[in-house]
Amino acid sequence: MMRRFSVLIAIVVVLAALTVPAAAISLGLGGGIDPSGLYFASILSEAPVGDFFGLRAEMSVALSSDIAGLMVVSGGGFAHYPVAPFDPFLGLGIGVALTPNDYSLGFLVEGVAGSHIALFAPLSAFVDVRYIVRFTSEATTAGPLYEAGLSLSF
Repeated sequence: MMRRFSVLIAIVVVLAALTVPAAAISLGLGGGIDPSGLYFASILSEAPVGDFFGLRAEMSVALSSDIAGLMVVSGGGFAHYPVAPFDPFLGLGIGVALTPNDYSLGFLVEGVAGSHIALFAPLSAFVDVRYIVRFTSEATTAGPLYEAGLSLSF
């Protein structure tokens, strides 16, 4: 179990390191729900890489009592095209999911589509849909996660 926890910490550090070197960074807090009724709290970081591309790292934790503590950590790239006040984006990422009861670690692949909505500098809102495919030794699961939140740009 300690080895799996160490792997998870290493992945979080790598994801954070991917977004920190960029000049402009945004940090966001959000919430989400999946079709089965699981509620998630999320923290994310985004960093632009050029005018139309960026990097995104995100960690989500399930809040629902039946699987409280399910943690999803992912990172990837996205393409966006700002059209004020919207900034729609599409992206792909990879990550891990840690299931709390047996502490199993599963690899995941995700696609994300959404938009930032400028409220006032430096605050924006975001809405997105993440489609997550999780691979574990027991099964492969897939489904969407609908999210919304606020993001602060630095």
